[in-house]
Amino acid sequence: MGSGVRLYNPLAVRRHLIALAAAEDEGQGTASANALAEIRTRQTRRGLERILVSGKSAEARKRAAWALGFLHDEEATRTLLRTLADRNEETDVRAYAAEALGHIAPQARHDEALAALLHALTDRAPEIRFWAAFALGNLGDERAIPALQRLADRDSDSVPGWWSIRKEALDSIEQIRLIRRNRGGPSDVDGA
Repeated sequence: MGSGVRLYNPLAVRRHLIALAAAEDEGQGTASANALAEIRTRQTRRGLERILVSGKSAEARKRAAWALGFLHDEEATRTLLRTLADRNEETDVRAYAAEALGHIAPQARHDEALAALLHALTDRAPEIRFWAAFALGNLGDERAIPALQRLADRDSDSVPGWWSIRKEALDSIEQIRLIRRNRGGPSDVDGA
């Protein structure tokens, strides 16, 4: 099997999805989410989306969001955008949805993801602002630089276990500029 195609067992996917859906704490959900993030199939994406939308515990929903980001399946973008916008959802779940959008870096729904993440920079929750800034850096769209600069100028909150939102916003600006340089073109938005 030198073709590089990974075989997967649909029963293993089902077993991991069931375990993730039942997760009540970080330890229970992490192993299954990690395994599912490596199995890039439609069955995996659909199962993770179901958990994200209707999982009983916030832990299961946030781990599902995280795993969706690492599937690199643009079909998950719509579900992640809805989760990010849902003000009734737990903050951690919304933050993981923002992070996941940055990992997917959607092309098909790029402008919609950009708009949602820019809006998330103004969220009340520091975790949402932090992960939205991260995701914008990964998207690499120069249109985000002014909003990220405003965020860096005014937001010194920190996220436990990470660093300040200001630092994340500045790091994301540098990431966007680096992506632009690697694409071989001049930067449209040159600041500081």
